[in-house]
Amino acid sequence: MEKIDRAKLYLGAVTAADPGAVSALFTQDGVIDDFVGGHHAGREAIEVFVGTWSAGDVGFSDPVSWIEEGDRLAVYGYVQRPGEAERDSVRWVFHFEASDGPGLIAHLGNSKIVSFPSR
Repeated sequence: MEKIDRAKLYLGAVTAADPGAVSALFTQDGVIDDFVGGHHAGREAIEVFVGTWSAGDVGFSDPVSWIEEGDRLAVYGYVQRPGEAERDSVRWVFHFEASDGPGLIAHLGNSKIVSFPSR
């Protein structure tokens, strides 16, 4: 599976608030560092974190930009939360386990940003 496809699965599983689907995309000791939700290490902690959401709590627009380099994928897009007038510009940085092909997610960090990189 390509890195972009795995990232799209992640975004879809987050939108659906599906803890099992999200955690299955990560290595056993995978980590999410979320700018709103904090640090979550290991599949069990990731499931607990995602389990606090309801479907539709977070909405993603189609990503604006994808930048691949080695085992890393940076995704730039927007997040809309219910009840908030403004959407956030966000960068997700996925680090995949080293393998012959794109593997599971070893680390995912996201941050609110001011602008997207120019192409």
